[in-house]
Amino acid sequence: MQASVLIVMAACTVTSLLALQNVVNKADERRTIDKRLMVAERLRADALEIARSARRFVLGGNLQERQRVQAISAEMETARRTFRGLRLRPDGISLDTSLDVYLAAIDEAMDAEGEPVERLAQFEATLLDARNLVSTDFDRFVAGERARRETLRSAFVLAGTARWAILVGSVLVVLMVFMSSVMTFRRVQRDELLLQTRGLRVDGPPVAVAASEPSMLV
Repeated sequence: MQASVLIVMAACTVTSLLALQNVVNKADERRTIDKRLMVAERLRADALEIARSARRFVLGGNLQERQRVQAISAEMETARRTFRGLRLRPDGISLDTSLDVYLAAIDEAMDAEGEPVERLAQFEATLLDARNLVSTDFDRFVAGERARRETLRSAFVLAGTARWAILVGSVLVVLMVFMSSVMTFRRVQRDELLLQTRGLRVDGPPVAVAASEPSMLV
């Protein structure tokens, strides 16, 4: 009985530990996805803002706007280092590459010459392809990360259900082993009692039988 219970308990413990590790891994991956999405949204906002400042510089020639472009670019580089450290998938690597192209296009477009209207037209033409590329990569990356997060959420729920099912099943197995052991113990006791009863009948003291003797005549 003890050996059976110990085997069942060991199997339950191993299964529970594996299920727990699986849940921990999925929770860690979900947190990483949330961080990647948060940093990506920050980078998207910075990319839009740097284009606005660059456009204002091209139109007005205000050096403060150019300094603002440089400051935003430095902030983006810090955010991108964080982004690269979050176990990027291919769509994340592609987004990081397209950001390089976009920032290079910003620098080139700010060198437009001529009248303000001509400079603005040159700026938009230079930036067009890089802007479309980075916008597409942002959308693809965010959609992919959200899909992966939803898949992990479903798997997390399924793992939780399976964990409870394993726990309930393990408890039932232990109860079945315990009940089987109790029934076996009772059966052994009953058999021993039966054997003892039969032994008393066979090996008990002989029954005295009075012998009839003929009466003596005096």
